[in-house]
Amino acid sequence: MLAPKNQRLIETLQTKLKIKRPSARSYASLIRRLHVDLKQTGPLSMEFLNRDATVKHVAAIDNVGRRKNQSVAALAGTRAADHPLKRQNEYRSIMLSADADYKRWASSGTRQKGFSGDAAKLWQSVRNLHKKIGRIVTAKNLFKRKEHTYEDLVVLQQFVYAKLLSGFEPRRLELSSLRFLTPDQLGLFTATEKKLMNYILMTPKRWQLVYNHYKTSRSYGSQTYSVPPGLKTTLKKIQAVFAKRVPEGWIFFNRNNRPMSHSSFSKFIKTVFSTYMGKPYTQNVIRSIRVSSLFKDAPSTKALLEAQAGMGSNLATLALNYRVPQKS
Repeated sequence: MLAPKNQRLIETLQTKLKIKRPSARSYASLIRRLHVDLKQTGPLSMEFLNRDATVKHVAAIDNVGRRKNQSVAALAGTRAADHPLKRQNEYRSIMLSADADYKRWASSGTRQKGFSGDAAKLWQSVRNLHKKIGRIVTAKNLFKRKEHTYEDLVVLQQFVYAKLLSGFEPRRLELSSLRFLTPDQLGLFTATEKKLMNYILMTPKRWQLVYNHYKTSRSYGSQTYSVPPGLKTTLKKIQAVFAKRVPEGWIFFNRNNRPMSHSSFSKFIKTVFSTYMGKPYTQNVIRSIRVSSLFKDAPSTKALLEAQAGMGSNLATLALNYRVPQKS
């Protein structure tokens, strides 16, 4: 398993604020991002939050969603560090203002979600994307080679990403930690570790896609999906190639053979769509396209409920945050 990041900061937040560990991890990650954005030197601590420059930086963030999240994390940090009440109230004011702005923006119906045009046609193009990449895989004989460069492996990563989009509902960024595992390999992990893992379980008869660690896991629990036979055949070929470089089973890995971070995976996705569709779509845009295609006219209730579960979210959240109204 990967060594946890921000361990001391997480423990401080959890102890001082008496909050659950997932919340503490989220705040710690956002505080680290502020630390990096402000080009702070030295080890990560919460002292830099008690500065006028940090308050001004948070207040000036253009993206209302990010400004809201960063102000919440900064407020949590100042409270945990026992910074002056005046400083806490400065972040609290930014948070309340950003929250109001976010609600107005989310319900406005005029927001841009990163794409234009007919969502149903775009979604079909997204689902067929693997065919374009598949032709490159075939032209390069990537499944027949004995040796592969990292650039060859990136093409295969692009191919498997597109195949997963074709076979399953678009998730958030939890695909970045997806890995191939046999039952014996899975048995080496504790029950606690398994709850923090997403993987493709490879058994002789069938393969299963398992999500345990994702944003809304407390609402939806562990999710298991059967891998269709055709997709299983493709994944078996890819697993055989990847296993030579990453025996740990990672599917989306960097040059150092470590799983991609959410940030790296997001850039990877943008590159995929820029290269093969001419649009720098993010995973959020892909989810927006999918939801918008469903909410056009009178959608099938069954299709909506299946998409809700498959995307690890609920209909109200999907409609509010992802839907772009479609013309009849």
